[in-house]
Amino acid sequence: MAGAGFKDFTAGDILTAAQVDEYLMQQTVMRFADAAARTTALSGVLAEGMLSYLIDTNAVEVYNGSAWVGVSGAGDVTEVQAGTGISVTNGTGPVPIVTNTVATAFDAAGDLVYGTGADTFTKLGIGTAGQYLKVNSGATAPEWATLSAGGLTLLSTTTLSNTTTTISGISADYTGLLINVINATVSAATRIDVQTNGNNQFVGSTLASKTTWDSMANDPLKITSNTNLSTTSPNMSTTIWIPNYTETATYKTVIFFGGFNKSASGQEAAFAIGQLATNSAISSLTFLTANGTSTMTGTVKVYGAK
Repeated sequence: MAGAGFKDFTAGDILTAAQVDEYLMQQTVMRFADAAARTTALSGVLAEGMLSYLIDTNAVEVYNGSAWVGVSGAGDVTEVQAGTGISVTNGTGPVPIVTNTVATAFDAAGDLVYGTGADTFTKLGIGTAGQYLKVNSGATAPEWATLSAGGLTLLSTTTLSNTTTTISGISADYTGLLINVINATVSAATRIDVQTNGNNQFVGSTLASKTTWDSMANDPLKITSNTNLSTTSPNMSTTIWIPNYTETATYKTVIFFGGFNKSASGQEAAFAIGQLATNSAISSLTFLTANGTSTMTGTVKVYGAK
């Protein structure tokens, strides 16, 4: 009598053993502690259509003639597994919890998430008011940066000392470079020169009564004129302006303004325009005494211009 359906018993009906099996046992929802207890209890009496409830998993399953499956049929999802960017808790039920792991990275207003590699990511917190988003110096990630106001920004202040002083790490974030040499002196009469990126890269022509450099070959920039800076009245200040110091052009314009005391008997001043012969951005400046033995004092301030 398998599949006998529903029977409405009336007063006086005789309840047979077969009817108990079909209508009362095989068509009820049976409760078991777990699947193992169900297998033991129903061994030898399984019939297609039986329903069971498993207490340990809160699952309602139906016997389809060969196996116990979810009540919707054998095609039901039996497990939820995590994929890329997804985490799963309690994947086999009864209630799987699926979480988008990108969402867990956000814990404050304005957070941004960006990739750090294959299937990996991290968070960038919000910046401060007025900042802008840019790519970092290594071109590996975004970062917040402060927009510099127009005009000059002091990049470094360096004290001249010994026979050589190098200023490294000059920023490439500006359109022009202004270099102020203030109150430079030497321990014995000589000239103070300037190199860029550790090399002699200046060329130019004479454009004033007192030139700063006049050779068409690559030379250092002679910031105390071709005559020596005297120790009799040592007080030299100079300004060097390089409008496009990060450009890749082979030649960059250099403007020089110099004013200094050459000796106790007279003063000299110079204005000249020349060129910087390199297709590399300036990243360092080196100040050195021409004779290689006299030592320097003074201050160099480097400004970036927007």
